[in-house]
Amino acid sequence: MSCNRCNTNPCNCYPSIPNQWNTGPTVNSCCPPKACAPAACAPTGLNLLYAGIATINLEFFNMPVVPKILITAPGPGKLIVPISMWSFLAFGTTPYSDGVGTPTIKMDIGSQGIITDSAILGALADQTTQYTLPIYTTPGNLANQPLTLSTISQPIVGDSVLYSYIIYTIVNL
Repeated sequence: MSCNRCNTNPCNCYPSIPNQWNTGPTVNSCCPPKACAPAACAPTGLNLLYAGIATINLEFFNMPVVPKILITAPGPGKLIVPISMWSFLAFGTTPYSDGVGTPTIKMDIGSQGIITDSAILGALADQTTQYTLPIYTTPGNLANQPLTLSTISQPIVGDSVLYSYIIYTIVNL
């Protein structure tokens, strides 16, 4: 009798019952007894990454001409997939303005808009915002694209610092 599953998992241990790891002899008689830690046998493939980036007023004054790269392009055939994103504005003394109103920030991956926020830069006090993330509609077009922060209009005044926090993963297409 052949036991293919023992040869496909590098640590040769499998849950014998759901949510319990086999740390002693395997229940399948064709697999040799092997003890291993759950971490060694945990599924792989979803590697969560974290980025925390500060953006200062001089960077905002150069937007939208020069977007700020928050996460660099992951490489050919790979895609950045944000899991959770939020921002914290540490208010200085002057809210951001483009001369008409509050500039809208946006975060993009290639041509895919991830978030827009038309309020945070105009805040008159410290402010935290959690963002709802979209589902990618054309992920193939977003391969090897960075995650960027920019504004739709160009701020001309303001002195707060915007902290962007992103939990994300990189997937192979």
